[in-house]
Amino acid sequence: MSPALLLALVALAAPETGRLELQRFELVFTPRAEGTAALLSRTIEAERDDLARRLGRDWGGHTLVLLGDGPDEVAAIAPAGVEPPRWAAGMAFPAQNTLLFDARALRADTGRQLLLHEMAHLALGRAAPGAWPRWFQEGFAILVAGEWSLSRYTAMYRASLGESAIPLSALERRWPDGLSQVEVAYAQSYSFVSHVYEKGGEETFRRLIDHVAEGAPFAAAFRSVYGVGLEEEERAWRETLSSRFSWVPIVTSNATLWVLITALFILAYLRIRRRRRLRLEAMELEEQAKEAALRIAMAEAERAAAEAPSTAVEPPSEDDEEPPRTTH
Repeated sequence: MSPALLLALVALAAPETGRLELQRFELVFTPRAEGTAALLSRTIEAERDDLARRLGRDWGGHTLVLLGDGPDEVAAIAPAGVEPPRWAAGMAFPAQNTLLFDARALRADTGRQLLLHEMAHLALGRAAPGAWPRWFQEGFAILVAGEWSLSRYTAMYRASLGESAIPLSALERRWPDGLSQVEVAYAQSYSFVSHVYEKGGEETFRRLIDHVAEGAPFAAAFRSVYGVGLEEEERAWRETLSSRFSWVPIVTSNATLWVLITALFILAYLRIRRRRRLRLEAMELEEQAKEAALRIAMAEAERAAAEAPSTAVEPPSEDDEEPPRTTH
């Protein structure tokens, strides 16, 4: 489907939209995404130039960029027949030379990484449709976007211990579903691609892209450019993992330190709270003991008063009265 026809279908299905024409892009956006589109228009051409330099080639054609604000608008402005997941912040459609973004995600701190990631997918797909292993696509996109993180480092550390490593050949056949394994798959993909990138440098990496873009199968192109097969290079890469990944960055990272500090504060708070509770319980027991002692003392006083002999004085009888005296 041509971009012009795709744009016509989007215009029919989408809500009211605005448009910005650039040198190699056309931005189509909903009213709420207009500000994001304006900001994107200032940088997207330069980002494409930088990506083309790393690839050694630009991709042809005018790229359509669709921007909605939030999942509902993204679904409304998506290409015909596409139902993007509600969690999707960005998607690339190389066959249609189209990018789809949630403007809210582009406005976030990681917005540039999102843009570069999806542009990398688009660039590879335009250069050689269907020719790239999934692990290479994801590893290259993470490399371009600079999306390496502590969680992915931790995943690679686990993989280096042999707990969750996934052979690259398995990732070619099937991408995992479980969250933990997915994290390992992305981390391994990045680690191996960056290993290859560092091994031969940018110029050699560009030759690999060129060979595949010219029609060579990926594995054959890799052997031709790097002089070794993928399996052999994967074994060499795995031998470096124990030296490249250790527990030190994990326990000394800012995130880990903040977790430890938070845990210490929580522990101190719980200890203070426990002491306060024990002190209140002790005061309550002391008060109860005083009240019990007072009740016992009062009961004993009442019993003693009831058992004491009577000391009342009887009134004198008439016989004891003195006779009246007469005064002369």
